[in-house]
Amino acid sequence: RSRAVVTMLSTSPLSASTAKPLAMHPGKLRVLCCHSFRTSAAIFASQLKRAQLDVGLGDLVEFVFMDAPNVASGHIPKDVASFFTGPYHEWMTVTMEGDKLVFDEVGLERSMAAITHMLHTEGPFDGVMGFSQGSVMASSIVALQSAGIAFQDLPRLKFAVLFAGFKSRYPQHASAWQQKVTVPSLHIFGDRDELKPECKVLADAFADAIILQHQRGHSIPAFSDLQLAVARTFLSSFSHTAYGAGPLHAQAQMTRQPTSAACIAAVDMHPRPSTQVLRTRMLALSQEDWQHSRL
Repeated sequence: RSRAVVTMLSTSPLSASTAKPLAMHPGKLRVLCCHSFRTSAAIFASQLKRAQLDVGLGDLVEFVFMDAPNVASGHIPKDVASFFTGPYHEWMTVTMEGDKLVFDEVGLERSMAAITHMLHTEGPFDGVMGFSQGSVMASSIVALQSAGIAFQDLPRLKFAVLFAGFKSRYPQHASAWQQKVTVPSLHIFGDRDELKPECKVLADAFADAIILQHQRGHSIPAFSDLQLAVARTFLSSFSHTAYGAGPLHAQAQMTRQPTSAACIAAVDMHPRPSTQVLRTRMLALSQEDWQHSRL
């Protein structure tokens, strides 16, 4: 299986003004990827590689990773600094003053402007992906577009893939969440993640949400064959090529558990299943089908 096409983009004015046009890869979904708090585009790419998703999704996806425009303004989390070198970036900072959340509005607005610039100059994109704080940004993008508040001059984003994501509480984004977001979404979060309740709240804010839970904490897990097949089915339903093309059927044949194999075989079908059908079938998947992450 081929590896995913990976594109790294800087949000600095110099790089933005001198960047060459991106090469398009016909048939592959172009996904704008937003990294987590005080990490980077390169770190997010490495995290997906460690989880083997660059290989598992390589024939379907062109990952386009961008750095947040704000340099990390404080302590780098230990679980980041211990494994990854900088430079580190952040989309925003949020502090507590009593019982009130205080946003770095300048940093957040700079991040929204950088994403808007990226969507305009490096698009079109089929979907968005984010991890943790990056999922806040990615989900806000599709929520704002779905609600008709922003990004109306851009092609509609077709899906969102959100690792350990939670809703934006920025007051200016509140109106985007008054109705359920109609963009199909795939939510991946851990049973031991302290933010699990917030991840559930985000998933519930989407009308067509599929949830994959794993047994780890706030991380990007390595997928089992079964869970990878479900993720591939979700992405394949938006593919520019014929649905069901590629190794999905082979994944079903590789699965050793009879029940799981039957479930995957049922998902691999024509015409493409709706996200509601996928969500229903995913309820049959047991947590024992997950592998522990290699992170």
